[in-house]
Amino acid sequence: IDGMKVRERAFSSTLLVRFFYPSGWLVETPTLTENGEAGKIAANNYQKGDAADFVALKLPEGQKLTDLNKEFFKSFLSTQMSNDVYEDVKIKKLKPYTAADGSEMVMIDFTYTLLTRAGFTVNRKGVASAMLAKDTVVGLVLATTEQRFKDLENNFRQCAESFRAYAVKKPAFAFAS
Repeated sequence: IDGMKVRERAFSSTLLVRFFYPSGWLVETPTLTENGEAGKIAANNYQKGDAADFVALKLPEGQKLTDLNKEFFKSFLSTQMSNDVYEDVKIKKLKPYTAADGSEMVMIDFTYTLLTRAGFTVNRKGVASAMLAKDTVVGLVLATTEQRFKDLENNFRQCAESFRAYAVKKPAFAFAS
């Protein structure tokens, strides 16, 4: 179909995804229809330009989460952005850590420039967290304007630290006919 955009999932199994987000944000979840699945997992404050988006990117073969470099995480962050609306993605800091529940995680501090359709630019800043779900790097990317980040940084870090994704078995329901 002309104009149809289809993107294959980076992950192979059903995922259970959870994360905190600020009160009052609009939550977006995928919709299942007879044509398949559409949409994304996110929470946003559209009026202020604040966003929390679930992202996923295949783990390069033979690598571990802690082996991944800034170039990989640039691609990871930009999977949730349209190709023509951002530039100058910079990874400021990568911090691998083990969460209290034993999950191996990476915290990412980043900046980028948003190119608006109106022709002006907006400096954006954010944090992200990443972990492995089988053979896929999954995470939560939180971003806002550079000015608002100062006020939201602690909340964003709590949200990023709360992120978890677990591969779950597909349910096998036996329906009587």
